[in-house]
Amino acid sequence: MDVDLTSFGRLQASRAGVDLKKKGTKFDAVYVSHMRRARQTCEIALAESQALKSPDIPVQIDHRISEKSFGIFAGRNLNLLRLALGYEGFEEMLHSHNEAPPAGEKIAQVYARAARFYEDKVVPHLKRGETVLVVCHQYVLEPLALYSILVRSRIP
Repeated sequence: MDVDLTSFGRLQASRAGVDLKKKGTKFDAVYVSHMRRARQTCEIALAESQALKSPDIPVQIDHRISEKSFGIFAGRNLNLLRLALGYEGFEEMLHSHNEAPPAGEKIAQVYARAARFYEDKVVPHLKRGETVLVVCHQYVLEPLALYSILVRSRIP
């Protein structure tokens, strides 16, 4: 679901910005999910950190780094779903590479779109020695982290 950040999420985004500022990290490119909470996180963290190498650097929206689609489970009480489906059935439907909630997305599909994004957008920056900020969601972070390890071993 496309919802705003909670007050706790705003606090986390601000703290992330403070951490970036302390580390002195500066970004050549910024990519963000189209979802509001990711865009708000990005906006708050960048405002706090002033971490862009140039104020002219655009924040680019990419749908491939959007949160996993939970289909008919979106916005539902997960504890009640877990009780109704049983723990194993629920976990299989949510976290399996081959299963998905009705009208939802399989983890394998999330991995595939994250890989395409990484190859298309991030790798060219890395090959130029640039630093990239990607603001996305839980289920996209894992494949991006894995691809970053694999790709970095290929980049001279």
